[in-house]
Amino acid sequence: MLPVVVLAAGRSHRFGADKRQAILPDGQGILATTLATFRHAPARFVALRHSDRCTDWCEDLLAAHPGWVPIFCHRAEQGMGASLSETMAAVSSCLSSRAVMIALGDMPWIQPATLHLLAARASEMRVVRPRYEEGGAGGHVPGHPVVWGRRFWPALQALDRDEAGRAVLAQYPEALDEVPINDPGVIRDIDRPRDLDLSQDEKAK
Repeated sequence: MLPVVVLAAGRSHRFGADKRQAILPDGQGILATTLATFRHAPARFVALRHSDRCTDWCEDLLAAHPGWVPIFCHRAEQGMGASLSETMAAVSSCLSSRAVMIALGDMPWIQPATLHLLAARASEMRVVRPRYEEGGAGGHVPGHPVVWGRRFWPALQALDRDEAGRAVLAQYPEALDEVPINDPGVIRDIDRPRDLDLSQDEKAK
């Protein structure tokens, strides 16, 4: 496995509430399930809103998932790019690894085998991204998490507002290594309450 950053500082506007605390059909919270997915990573960072600091919810979450280092983003309101930039600036000096895996907090159904497959392709000079391919159905959809080689960390730190990693990939298209994955969890995020109880097959169609 690789060090991981989970981005969970968004405002959940389409969900209509704080979806990080929303409960999945198995009784577990969305973000709690996502953190558990990456529990074997050698270093674990979670990007949260600055307003989450010292809240009971945040303290309970971190107590239940020891080893996670919170990064409280002052610029979370400006968008994912700003949160990613702030988080990478905070963690880059802490890591000596050749790459880091960046995941989204609202994607709790990624399979462990997928994480190992992506980590095995990691390189300092490459960006490794899963490409969901529904068995024989012709679907080819880019997904998450994405493994970012150390070469690209300064570019991630330079992101602003609602820019995301796509802006960096646009600068270095030759560096992209897309890995075919038959795991719908890499494209299944939770945007609205109805997404909580859809089966993986239904969501992937």
